[in-house]
Amino acid sequence: VVCDSLSQSRLRGEVSQALRAGVITEDAVVEIGAILDGRVPGRRGADEITVVDLTGVAVQDLRIAEAVHRRLG
Repeated sequence: VVCDSLSQSRLRGEVSQALRAGVITEDAVVEIGAILDGRVPGRRGADEITVVDLTGVAVQDLRIAEAVHRRLG
């Protein structure tokens, strides 16, 4: 499970619901920044499934939009 901000995801979004329900624990959640800067691995193969819960960190939203625009432009 990937989130944009663990501290924010504890309070809102699907991650918060799953944590409260005891379906997942915080050690199952990784911040997207940790994957992007290489601190933790992302998917290692096409057979792995990634669930992402983005709660809205503005600076990350802008960077994501910029990357998508660059890739599609």
